[in-house]
Amino acid sequence: MDNLENILYQLRSKIEEHTTLVHTSQHLESLKKQLSIAQNERAELHEKLKKEEQDVEALENRSVKKLFYKVLGNAEQQLDKERQEYLNMSLQYNNAQDAVELLTFEINVLDGKLKQLALVEEQVNQLKRLREKEILTYDLDSPVKAALTKNLLLTDDLVNSRQEHLEAMEQGKLCLREVSVIYDHLVKARDWGQWSHQQSSARFKYHGIDRARRHLPRAQMSLNKFIKELADINLSDDRLLLRLADVGKFNLLFFDNIITDWIVHQKLQQSISSIKGTLNVIDGALIHVDKELVTHDAKYRELTLQKDEILMQD
Repeated sequence: MDNLENILYQLRSKIEEHTTLVHTSQHLESLKKQLSIAQNERAELHEKLKKEEQDVEALENRSVKKLFYKVLGNAEQQLDKERQEYLNMSLQYNNAQDAVELLTFEINVLDGKLKQLALVEEQVNQLKRLREKEILTYDLDSPVKAALTKNLLLTDDLVNSRQEHLEAMEQGKLCLREVSVIYDHLVKARDWGQWSHQQSSARFKYHGIDRARRHLPRAQMSLNKFIKELADINLSDDRLLLRLADVGKFNLLFFDNIITDWIVHQKLQQSISSIKGTLNVIDGALIHVDKELVTHDAKYRELTLQKDEILMQD
């Protein structure tokens, strides 16, 4: 028990140190944003300052502008006005320069302190592991041990479930790409079919259909894998079974048969609609999986906080 209490004392001390460094890190990020704003402001003031300086120089030199001022107004008064504006802009620029220098200095100081953050974080994690091990090796049936054991079991189940959802998400994205290839080929074939009945148009049309058919087994295999991954997370949808209307096999020659071509066009449009529906179902499934992953992440953070509280108990 003495060793356990010593570990707990070290853990609490390191957590305090780590918390301080985290707050320092957050303050550092805020300072960096302020520095970026200050640097932009300084750059703008520098441009304005150069302009005011040019205005003063123009009035001090003999120039056409000075001649106009003599004719239209008091040149000396205008010069005083330009000098005042230049002085005011100089003061603003100097203030901006001072702000940039102060922020840069403070950032450099905090950067030095934060070099210890990664080391302290690892020390905290190491002490947590030691604390966890000590609690689980209690011979007595303590409430702390029971709470920690339950937390660890829930965390393991959650991690495994999250991995299953990640695999489903990865396979779903692959599936979406594969089915989209078929959809794109058929849409192009339909669009070519809307051109005049020339041999080249028909050739492209039937070539697009043939490409879609050749890609069908690959897309179906990807769909089957996705359905399996969804079943692993207790989500199934029969609509994910891809059915491509049988448009027949065509060679690259133009069939000058309006009935045959009309039948092909009808089946082609049905296929496009069917695959579009499949793509929508895949999208819906991916949205569902993504929402589940967000829920998993939130639950994981909650369990982590609960475990930290358990580890800090006497």
